[in-house]
Amino acid sequence: MEEHAQNAVMAVDIGTTNIEAVLFGETGETLTYKSVSNEQKKFGSDVALRICAARDGHLDELRAIILSQLGAMVTEFATGRPELKITDIIIAGNTSMLHILQGFDCAGLGEYPFTPVSLEESFTTTHELIGSFLENVPDFFPDIPVTILPGISAYVGADVFAGIVAMDMAESTEVNMLIDLGTNAEIVLGSRERMLVTSAAAGPAFESGRIFKGTEGIEMIYRLKELEVIDENGTMTEEYFEQPAQKNIRRLQLAKAAISAAVAVLLKEFGISAREVANIYISGNFGNNVNENACIGVGMLPEGFRGRIKACGNTVLKGCYKYFTNISAENTKKILSLSREVVLANDPDFNELLISSVNI
Repeated sequence: MEEHAQNAVMAVDIGTTNIEAVLFGETGETLTYKSVSNEQKKFGSDVALRICAARDGHLDELRAIILSQLGAMVTEFATGRPELKITDIIIAGNTSMLHILQGFDCAGLGEYPFTPVSLEESFTTTHELIGSFLENVPDFFPDIPVTILPGISAYVGADVFAGIVAMDMAESTEVNMLIDLGTNAEIVLGSRERMLVTSAAAGPAFESGRIFKGTEGIEMIYRLKELEVIDENGTMTEEYFEQPAQKNIRRLQLAKAAISAAVAVLLKEFGISAREVANIYISGNFGNNVNENACIGVGMLPEGFRGRIKACGNTVLKGCYKYFTNISAENTKKILSLSREVVLANDPDFNELLISSVNI
């Protein structure tokens, strides 16, 4: 390695569907980006199936998969750019993925009262974390400090914590909302005074690899409704009916209904109207492009959000870097103490809102 090698920080977002990583330079510029499919998918496409697999004796296999993929990424990033020196690795992800990463018992995540082993921030190194998977650590494999970000609850994880950091939500005098769309939709509403967080099951509709996915799917059903190919119930007219397409439309209807109902519950719980939310940040699979007319037109987001919906890319990776450069232990405690989880299943209005939100 060259003596004048530039320092860099590796941020990793361990998602249920994909694992994404960015190498950030000293001034926060993106030097390298990589995304790979999470190979744990062979045990199931969603968090619930992974938890069941871990509980049923496959935890070591699941952990070996993620450690192997993470190790490959670290090796590629560390050896692919000899002019760079990775000084730190910051990891975030949902609570289940981070439990598997660390070899924690996942049984408590799969049944009420949904109790994680630990949500605390943890510190380790690549040799300690990934070396535990490798029988012999190769000489070329670097030993780098690793920080795993803290989570908020069993279903609102370190990825949401990172999003709060990325968007400065705990420092804002205004009330803002962050909606991170993926296999689950995690939503945060609040300001520096208080924050409400929740998680809604969006199912497979916002995963990559579907016929209609993410913003493309929402735009699609919005256009189909405009063209009167589907009615307000989401049913395709006889002239255009095609069973696979109809099934995908139904998936999107259920997903957007879950998000709509979750947003409504948080607004009610916070005691404000949609028009009182200063900014609505959309991240995750929607994060690089969002069609406001489509999101509002199909009923996923309320009309009161119009004009303030902003696509923000991957806030998890941005939050990892910002955490490393700017966030103190006191800031971390503040974010965690400000955040209160709203369990949608316990809200008396959620099911009714869910059903009423299915139509387009």
